[in-house]
Amino acid sequence: MSPFHSPFHSSLFTLPLFTPRQRKGDIHDLCGLVDRKDRECPLCSLSLLAPLLARSNRAAELQKDRQASIKGKREHACPRTTPTKKIGHSMKKPLRKRRTREHIIADLSVNHVERHALLCGFVVQRSVHDYGIDLEMTTFNKQGEIDEGKVFMQLKASDRLRLRPQQAAFSFRLERSDLVLWLAQPLPVILIVYDARKEVAYWLYVQSHFRRQKGFSLFTAGQTVTVQVPAANIVNLGAMRRFGRFRNRVLEQMREVIHEEE
Repeated sequence: MSPFHSPFHSSLFTLPLFTPRQRKGDIHDLCGLVDRKDRECPLCSLSLLAPLLARSNRAAELQKDRQASIKGKREHACPRTTPTKKIGHSMKKPLRKRRTREHIIADLSVNHVERHALLCGFVVQRSVHDYGIDLEMTTFNKQGEIDEGKVFMQLKASDRLRLRPQQAAFSFRLERSDLVLWLAQPLPVILIVYDARKEVAYWLYVQSHFRRQKGFSLFTAGQTVTVQVPAANIVNLGAMRRFGRFRNRVLEQMREVIHEEE
């Protein structure tokens, strides 16, 4: 019988596709005619086997190309990133901007001073851009006429003021950069320290205080300066009117200034 009519030829077309890694011995095992020691498998010498192997190799290459193409599309559509935790109760909710306690007591201090000024019939204007002066107070006489000049105020609020009942004054720290502005201001600058826990405010006339401090100099002062705020200086209606008298005294001294035009 011709090798082309061998019963094994009909099985050639039903053999599975071979990958490039399979050896010729693997084909021998499939056809059952292998005798590696004495003779060679007659199927391996057939010209029909070469196209079959080529077809198998080509199919394997096409399969690899399809897999590589699919992988590339996936990476392009959804690039690989660092794994993230699943959303659940363990993840924190993103926070919005918050209104802190410092913001609250700062507004309470302004409200405290504004209320006393309004009860006196005065007007208080808030500074839009705070560079050392928070409020500007304008006063009016008994006839409702506006007074010249202003009273400047700087407010500080705190929850941690520790003032004993018999204590005459308490310490408060100021920035040297603020003092440079305040001491150069001819009109009165009033420092007001608001105790948010007790809802009480204390004041200090800045220029007058440092005028009494002998030997004080901004050139030798540190970055911060500690002052003693009298506990008796409580912000009330009488204090607001007193601030206006401080300004009037300064204006009386300024009226003696001679304005000359060169």
